[in-house]
Amino acid sequence: MNAAIWVNIISCLRVLFRFWHERHIIKERFHDLLDNYKWVKYEKIPSFYTAEEISVIEKSAERSSGTEKRNYAMLLLASRLGLRASDIAGLKFSSIDWERNEINLTQYKTGNPVSLPLLSDVGNAIIDYLENGRFHSASQHIFLSARPPYVPATNLMVCTAIRKIILKSGVSVKNRRHGPHSLRHSLACRQ
Repeated sequence: MNAAIWVNIISCLRVLFRFWHERHIIKERFHDLLDNYKWVKYEKIPSFYTAEEISVIEKSAERSSGTEKRNYAMLLLASRLGLRASDIAGLKFSSIDWERNEINLTQYKTGNPVSLPLLSDVGNAIIDYLENGRFHSASQHIFLSARPPYVPATNLMVCTAIRKIILKSGVSVKNRRHGPHSLRHSLACRQ
């Protein structure tokens, strides 16, 4: 049973015992026993991939279509810079300083500003997508959906694209998560 179910059960028992006590059905205050009950939630060990596995994943990514170029650029932003899916989806043209080779953004999750180096491989992948894969749009978001009406990418689009690349790469995902967060964690483990 998951934690949410147990929390609901404990809450219901608390209410039931309090009701019985108030109606003098029971004399003991059993609901007090549950007041300090806390569900212990065990942390999941984050999934990560070795540098060699990341290399295999990156090399396996197709780049012939516009969608594949987009997905490859998003993959590199996750694997090389450790960006979250929300930050990749929210990346705008104003976020990239091409002259200084920097990516400047405010992280969606934390609200903290961050400045990252625009690595040449990442920059080249973004340029390839912009020149040869991105549909014409007035949107200031770099990454767009692959189908009309070409709206800005969402977290789900980023996660799905990266997950597909990892699954097609041939790298074992057994007992491991396989999305942008696992690439983020992999980068943190290598440093």
